[in-house]
Amino acid sequence: MADRNAAAPPRRNAAIDLVRAFSILWIVGLWHVFDYLPDLPGAKNDVTYRVTVALLGLFVLVSGYLMGLKDVPLKPRPLRDFYLGRFGRIYPPFVLACLVFALFKLADVASLVKAALLVAMLWGPAPFTLWFIAMIALFYAVTPLLMAARRNGWTFGVVIAGFTALAALAHMQWPIVSPRLAMYLPSYCVGLWLARHAVSWRRVLIFGSVVALPALAISTQADTRMIESSLFSMPWALAMSVALFGAAMAGERVLPRWGWILFVAQASYFLYLFHRPVYALFLKVHDPAGWEGRGALIVLLALPVAIVAAWIGQRVYDRIWAGLAPTRIRAPLEGKA
Repeated sequence: MADRNAAAPPRRNAAIDLVRAFSILWIVGLWHVFDYLPDLPGAKNDVTYRVTVALLGLFVLVSGYLMGLKDVPLKPRPLRDFYLGRFGRIYPPFVLACLVFALFKLADVASLVKAALLVAMLWGPAPFTLWFIAMIALFYAVTPLLMAARRNGWTFGVVIAGFTALAALAHMQWPIVSPRLAMYLPSYCVGLWLARHAVSWRRVLIFGSVVALPALAISTQADTRMIESSLFSMPWALAMSVALFGAAMAGERVLPRWGWILFVAQASYFLYLFHRPVYALFLKVHDPAGWEGRGALIVLLALPVAIVAAWIGQRVYDRIWAGLAPTRIRAPLEGKA
């Protein structure tokens, strides 16, 4: 298929904003809230596990798509600028989150140190919640190589299959290697490819939906509690992320551009990093008895505070980064496509 123009239109993409906002609200406003409601019957079940895997895959695909909007030549200066720009944007807040998690005793120090060193997914166990950013960072590390391969569809397919197989085999041989690398790498790679090739989004939706049916059957081979960390869930994560992204992009021009969607989308990274400490603070001040009271406290009070604080934190960090970083290495604004 023909390559797209190198420069992306300078406007926010309503589909990407909606995808990011909905995905992050599901994860931090529902899925992670279940961890604080152990007496809520049946909260984590076959359906909610699979929805979570699908939305995490979608989040990963969007990350690949946004990274893939601009090529990174395999030359010293472009590579330096890419790594400084990308990691300068995500790494300092990530390290800060690791420190805050340690302060609140939300994870053991050893796993947090490994996460901060970006080796937790290769030398587990990775800390809960922060494992996702540690994984994305590894995907960013190999992004220039993946970009070089995506010019040819067959070559790119072989590279994706090779990297995924390597990650899966590494986990099977050494269980300390996280299976999530193999689960979500294909979604990231597909996002990279879609960013630079003209496609029919309706066909992407149809393709993902058709593949999702056998992928669902394959995922049933995993026990319920293992769905979110089983290699059997990889086809499901890939198929559903493709279908959902295709659906969102196909309807991008008619999607609502409500302010709260943009607000949550812009806050999504800091919200993911710091929502658990905010929840912990609220529960330390007042810990209601029963899942109803706890759930109401977190969803109605702690979550809105976390969203606003995350938006402010992201804006402050963006200004600091803009003042420190040369224009050429600043990462593109999330949501612009």
